[in-house]
Amino acid sequence: MPIKRYRISPHAARELTALRLTIGDVAVILRWGEKRSAGNGTSYLLKQWCIPQGQEKKLRRLLGIEVVTSGRRIERICHLRKKKPSRGKEETDD
Repeated sequence: MPIKRYRISPHAARELTALRLTIGDVAVILRWGEKRSAGNGTSYLLKQWCIPQGQEKKLRRLLGIEVVTSGRRIERICHLRKKKPSRGKEETDD
């Protein structure tokens, strides 16, 4: 999927630099990521099983990155991380 067809929103451009991604990285996510409907747009999420055989090591840093598009515009790019357990107070049995 050629990235040239998409316009990038200012928010997505900021996230590109914050996550240290290139346009080529976004093209990989749009091509191989899991496609889901997200309101008025489409969400592409790169998961472990989406990566082609032999490319796992090379594309490992892109795992969990979500690209949200609306029409031909990239609206949002974010990294979905697994939630870590809370480091708050431990539950005690009284």
